[in-house]
Amino acid sequence: WTQALEAYGVFEWNGQAFSNLVADDQYSHFGEISWWGPLEQLEIHDIDANGTPELIWKWQEPVWDMYWEDLPWRQEIHTYMWNGSNYIFYQRAFSPPEYRYQAVLDGDLKTLEGAYDLALDFYQMAISDNELDWWTLERRNYEQENWPRVLRPTPIASLMPDPNEYPNIAAYAYYRIMLIEIVNGQLAEAQGTYDTLQELYPSGQPGYSYAEMASQFWHEYQISENVAAACSEAITYAQSHPEEIFRHIGYYYEGTADYHGYQSRYSYYDEENICPFK
Repeated sequence: WTQALEAYGVFEWNGQAFSNLVADDQYSHFGEISWWGPLEQLEIHDIDANGTPELIWKWQEPVWDMYWEDLPWRQEIHTYMWNGSNYIFYQRAFSPPEYRYQAVLDGDLKTLEGAYDLALDFYQMAISDNELDWWTLERRNYEQENWPRVLRPTPIASLMPDPNEYPNIAAYAYYRIMLIEIVNGQLAEAQGTYDTLQELYPSGQPGYSYAEMASQFWHEYQISENVAAACSEAITYAQSHPEEIFRHIGYYYEGTADYHGYQSRYSYYDEENICPFK
């Protein structure tokens, strides 16, 4: 495979030279919207109907060895909005989840954007959607060994799902739902979600670490009614239990497994986003 860089910019003549109106960020470089591999589509739409078009670029999978090193991949969509002087990064989104951990990834991204209704939909999907597939280190290794996908035997008869994956992901989703309900002022609903989490994931069962992390948050919030202080307690717990908290949700942290691919949260977030409210 060869490295193929496609890059796009928006240029304006300032009287002396052309200047690029795309601001640098973690995704664009030197004012160019770019990726190692072919962009599937670059679109211009006024998505918020304010009279100023947004830049939307989409790409599928990288075309070189980055693909098999960092799978699984989904189509990724980045949107840039005009702020009066530059096009700046607005949001990152993906095609619908294929694997269960990707649903909580999407929920976390929407939470950071403040799109709480969409985040709740993704967390509920992680809990209830039986069409979502499982993912393990062994499955990642199998996919790499049988790359490209068209050559892979199906079904994967020699592999089995991790029985601890679903309860851990579901428990994490309940925890994140509880956080959003508190931030939204829905305290009765948050109490119900908290009680469900404690009932379904008691000590010694898969998912218990999220119930305990929720307890750390909940107890502090009952005392202080301060979301930031409660988040600090949850983060402290997560940092002291990295393997239990981060392993199954695609979030790399020192001492945990790293097998959920380049697009998982560890590439762009730190552990404080396990409870991101300030």
